[in-house]
Amino acid sequence: MINSVPPLFDKQFPGWQKEFEAVFLESDPLKLPKLLEEAEAAMLFRQQSLTHGSEAHEERAAINNALRTLEEFKRNIMLYQVMPPAA
Repeated sequence: MINSVPPLFDKQFPGWQKEFEAVFLESDPLKLPKLLEEAEAAMLFRQQSLTHGSEAHEERAAINNALRTLEEFKRNIMLYQVMPPAA
């Protein structure tokens, strides 16, 4: 696995960032589906609970960026499963 977190944030977002980071720090591929689901759920829940304002706008942008990153990560994982690297 990757074992490092993509540098997406200047701030800490405790409502969902821990779950997001757990995906990239996990070394067991069998645990990834559950972690991905938990991260997406935490981000979507937080996104719905945000009010309007400049800080909320910043966090919404970070959540959208993180969701896109998870989608890209999932695509890469699927490609890896279909076409493992040459030995």
